[in-house]
Amino acid sequence: MQTEIHLRQMQPIDSMAFTRLVQDSPDTGQMGVSAQYQLDAYQVISLRYNDTIGVVASTDEFDGLVGAGLVSFDKCNFEGSLLDYALLHSLIVHPDYRRRGIAAELTQWRLRSALEKLEV
Repeated sequence: MQTEIHLRQMQPIDSMAFTRLVQDSPDTGQMGVSAQYQLDAYQVISLRYNDTIGVVASTDEFDGLVGAGLVSFDKCNFEGSLLDYALLHSLIVHPDYRRRGIAAELTQWRLRSALEKLEV
């Protein structure tokens, strides 16, 4: 039976669960990398990326977050025109929940949010 995944916008209350997700889900490439938050993770994200929306994934069978991702918005100068853009980043899925389509769901959520905000 497939586990039901719940997606919602990240909120300040998610800070500790997000920090735990990051710690439990290091990059598993040739060199393992994991962020270490010394301050409240939600506040750090809000300060680091001015206009950012986060999405978190949870399930009833796991105490915490099983995934998360961010999308940041800004402007860039492209061929003399100032254009709005969205940057999808910081996609994380807990190792115990990988290969279940959660990353795809988080990506779709962020794409919909970006298109809606950019009015594309």
